[in-house]
Amino acid sequence: MKSITIHKLEPDLADRIEKQAKRDGVSLNQTIKSILRNALGLNKPPPVDHSEDFLDLFGSWSEEESAAVDARIREGRQIEPTDWQR
Repeated sequence: MKSITIHKLEPDLADRIEKQAKRDGVSLNQTIKSILRNALGLNKPPPVDHSEDFLDLFGSWSEEESAAVDARIREGRQIEPTDWQR
């Protein structure tokens, strides 16, 4: 990887970078790389989880309800030998 040195960084810019690094709990180097990646559009946005977006419209099952439905499905998948006899 390549290293870059920035000379004569303005005090207000250096102060903002230092404050952001402290706020995020990361090094100045990590902060500057993150700022550059964001500015250049190289960071991919995190995937959006829509799994709970419609729960208020469709509801959700409790653990007990889910177990009961699973049990009924298993029952329905049982093959009865008498159903296949002539």
